[in-house]
Amino acid sequence: MKSFRYPIALPTLALLAVATNSVAQSPDKEPEKDRWYNVELIIFNRPSASAATAEAWEPLPELKYPLKYRFLQYPVPQEAIQDPLSVSEQIATTVEEIEPSTDQALDPNQFSLVQAELLPTPFIPLAADKWEFAQRAQRMQQSGRYEILFHESWNQPVVSDERALPIILDQSGFLEEWPKLQGSITLYLARYLHLETNFWVNTKGSYIPGDWQMPPAPLGPSPLADTEPDEALDDEPPIESGAESITSAELVESEQSFSFEPLIPLETGPTYPWRHAVLLQQKRKMRSKEVHYIDHPMMGVIILITPITEEELEAMAIEEFGLDPNQPL
Repeated sequence: MKSFRYPIALPTLALLAVATNSVAQSPDKEPEKDRWYNVELIIFNRPSASAATAEAWEPLPELKYPLKYRFLQYPVPQEAIQDPLSVSEQIATTVEEIEPSTDQALDPNQFSLVQAELLPTPFIPLAADKWEFAQRAQRMQQSGRYEILFHESWNQPVVSDERALPIILDQSGFLEEWPKLQGSITLYLARYLHLETNFWVNTKGSYIPGDWQMPPAPLGPSPLADTEPDEALDDEPPIESGAESITSAELVESEQSFSFEPLIPLETGPTYPWRHAVLLQQKRKMRSKEVHYIDHPMMGVIILITPITEEELEAMAIEEFGLDPNQPL
């Protein structure tokens, strides 16, 4: 199966974005800086639990993606680049816009790299040799009792609940197929760090008697789509499962009622290959520099959130952008 990785934003755009932290405020008040953290997250499945568990899972869980979101920023595979110009335009649209904290519009001419705080590009997954849980994940996988569904580490600013965007964990919207793990997480700061989980594991439903199957889980947004929906969509419901949507039979019946034209066969999309999905939707308070576990009969989460100092941030940015550490900005 081909996998798609989300594109890295252009460095020039990243540098311009961080400059917004230097927007002028009142002379007697310094602008508050975002706190940066390193995040390492493992989501695992218990393969034997789906058959052995006696839990009564929700038959029709409310599965939905958020309206506003972001992805981790992976490199674009060469085979995905058919039109380089088109891809570059799509990359530009996915750079998260950071609004100035005042009503004054941002004028790029007011800023230079001398005034801008030098920051690395956030949300880029780190190489496996920088993982704290690499050996732990390997032991879990080799034990046969666990299946690692997601394991990444990245750096990011953690902002308030109002500003935080959920991170989509899967690429089902691009691949147009249902992986085992779907959904999102949200990290935000409200006196304490908080983690919200809104993801689910698709299962073969061996714990369900008979041949009943739930309606297909929703496919996620595409990683190449604009992360900021149109204002007209703000009141629309999130992308969610089709349990409450009109069925194909109802659609055909409505066409028969209002049209005397011959019916055109409905286009069919990919077939949902699972029977059921189990949702993990929780909100947990976190402490930095502590390993946290979220336990569940069928799945689990291991997460470590570590603060990053200003000196470490600057060193990361210098390395990323290939700057001379001895040359002042």
